[in-house]
Amino acid sequence: MDKKKRIALVEDDPNQIEIMKNYVAKYCAEKGCLFELTVFEDANYFVNVYNQDYDLVFMDIVFPNSNGMAAARHIREKDKNVLLIFITTMVKYAIIGYEVDAFDFILKPVHYHMFSMKMDRARNVLRSREGKSFWVKTKTERVKINTEELKYVEVLKHKLTYHTIHGDVEVNGSMKVAQNELKNLGFALCNRCYLVNLSYITAINSQYVKLGDVELPISQLKKADFMNAHNRFISGDL
Repeated sequence: MDKKKRIALVEDDPNQIEIMKNYVAKYCAEKGCLFELTVFEDANYFVNVYNQDYDLVFMDIVFPNSNGMAAARHIREKDKNVLLIFITTMVKYAIIGYEVDAFDFILKPVHYHMFSMKMDRARNVLRSREGKSFWVKTKTERVKINTEELKYVEVLKHKLTYHTIHGDVEVNGSMKVAQNELKNLGFALCNRCYLVNLSYITAINSQYVKLGDVELPISQLKKADFMNAHNRFISGDL
């Protein structure tokens, strides 16, 4: 069973709140997972009290006295990793979700089949973030790295650099060593020099992949396999 995750539902419609509560309970019963749901009926209040408390946020866009998109921007400033899923009747808001690195969107009325598909994707990313720990040996010490905190691995000649959210760790080694260590853990080569944690991708096209402020080139040789890995990852198959 998965570790318990926390969901925030930012929604002011009582009927929609009840629907989402039932959907979360049904999904957990079907999948054997644990999600704790907390409801916030005011977007401004949610922003004020938010302290990186949640793994997943379902957010309505339109509120009588607040703006869901503005709230999402504030949340993203506080938390770069939380998964944001917009719930909206307006496609235009879903389309501009890239401004806040929205993970996905659901159009109202929300149907369970669609909700379940979105949750499968989100659950896959959250599970990959739980990660696995392994040890590497630098020139001066042994360092423990958790895949949840590892954004990508870079190789230059015979030196590996593990780029983590806490800083870089440099060791002697080959990309093959890193690939074996991270096999089946949501990593893929975008070219022979970079092994990318797919859960950290914020933008991608045929030429490059972005991990926040970091932009890495995708080689022609690796493009098909990398795109396939990314597609499988976001669909929950990897």
